[in-house]
Amino acid sequence: MSRKVKGNQKHMTKNDRTYIEEALQRNMNFKEIAKYLSKDPTTISKEVKKHRIKHKPGNFNHSGHNQCKHMQVCQKRDICSTGKHCRFPCRQCTNCNHVCPDFEQNICPKTLRAPFVCNGCERKSACRLEKQYYRAGHAQREYELLLVSAREGINMTESEFQELDAIVSPLCKRGQSIAQLGGKPASRGIATPAADAGANHLLAA
Repeated sequence: MSRKVKGNQKHMTKNDRTYIEEALQRNMNFKEIAKYLSKDPTTISKEVKKHRIKHKPGNFNHSGHNQCKHMQVCQKRDICSTGKHCRFPCRQCTNCNHVCPDFEQNICPKTLRAPFVCNGCERKSACRLEKQYYRAGHAQREYELLLVSAREGINMTESEFQELDAIVSPLCKRGQSIAQLGGKPASRGIATPAADAGANHLLAA
């Protein structure tokens, strides 16, 4: 059942991201996740693709496995040119992954379409391919860094900035200028130097 969230909130919260990670673990699709969070499925898709993390196979997941998509049919030998004749074909080694001009990484097709990550995959523990994961903590840190960068020079807290956004953005969309907004009564919470700077930033965004 969807939470009773008023409207389609612009910013994804930490709780939203935690829910997305848990939902992906349960193999819920973007439409189901979006319905619960009262957002568009495209928003969820963009969030997952933007913040997913690449995870190379570790020792437990066969780090020595050749990652080339041509491994099964490759007949090449001595690609790495060690100066010694190797008695093993290149497909049984991983050195060729770094030097072979025909190398193409074998990518799991599940990461090329929704849900774009391996969170809920039942075969991930045995899979030898590079994986993609969505982690709420990582996504939130990336968002916060982006927010700090976007707000550079504006002396406002994140909550103040989001509150200002909720006031200013609808007014700007109705055609009001920043000059007009700056002249509004202080009771509206926007007639301050910091608010003027924040409002100008929002309009430029």
